[in-house]
Amino acid sequence: MKKITMMSIIFLVIVAFTTLSMAAEGDSFTLSLEPVSSELTRGETFEVKVFLDDIQVVSGEQGIAGYTARITYDENMLSLENVSASSGWEAMENEGAVVVNTSNAEVVKDRTETIIITFKVNDNASIGDTTIGIENIEGTSIAETIEGTGSNATIRITEEQTPEDDNNQTGNDDQEGNNDQTGNDDQEGNNDQTNNDDPSENNQSGTSDNRNNNVGRQNTVVNSTSGDNTQKYQGSLPYAGIQRYIGIAVVIVLIIGGVCYYKYRKYRKV
Repeated sequence: MKKITMMSIIFLVIVAFTTLSMAAEGDSFTLSLEPVSSELTRGETFEVKVFLDDIQVVSGEQGIAGYTARITYDENMLSLENVSASSGWEAMENEGAVVVNTSNAEVVKDRTETIIITFKVNDNASIGDTTIGIENIEGTSIAETIEGTGSNATIRITEEQTPEDDNNQTGNDDQEGNNDQTGNDDQEGNNDQTNNDDPSENNQSGTSDNRNNNVGRQNTVVNSTSGDNTQKYQGSLPYAGIQRYIGIAVVIVLIIGGVCYYKYRKYRKV
């Protein structure tokens, strides 16, 4: 129903245009296309602004009050999403055909933005350039019909590029992989050599180290014991040692006394 209504309006406008008198020779205007973005990737949407430009009208009200035109584009590359009127204008669109007029029914004499066309790049669009155009242009200066000229805009479709930051993140992931600091926790694995009975060279080395460590520990214990003994024997000798030396001295004195007594008895007999 909406399409029928719009087509009826377009038809009435076209009929009205054809009943107008032809403009004076030399009357002209241009519709210029200006894309907001000229380089896009698949799936992106973008806008193209249409300007009423280069107005040279000497007949009628000496300006442009509206126009009809057809938007052209490669449907394999792009999809037309929407046509919206700029401030001070009204617009209707049906399958690429547009009817545009001023909202106050007054003519425009200077360059002005009239409509904004929204396109989407098809997901299967080919990489390369594509052209958007506008043609079959007829304008009105209230009393006359004026043939207009259209322009083209070139859009470039490119491959989607991965941001450099994402690449660095991938590189950082490799660094994480290289972070054999986790792998270097083989130091923990080397500690496990203490408990491993595996006869490999590494385990033998680990065992030797452990033996050395044990020897070091034993030496430490011995040294500690020696230190304790040194502390015990500092100062005078124990009392038990003195008794032993006194006993020996007594025996010697007894022997000497016995010898002397024997010689004394012998001497008296003589």
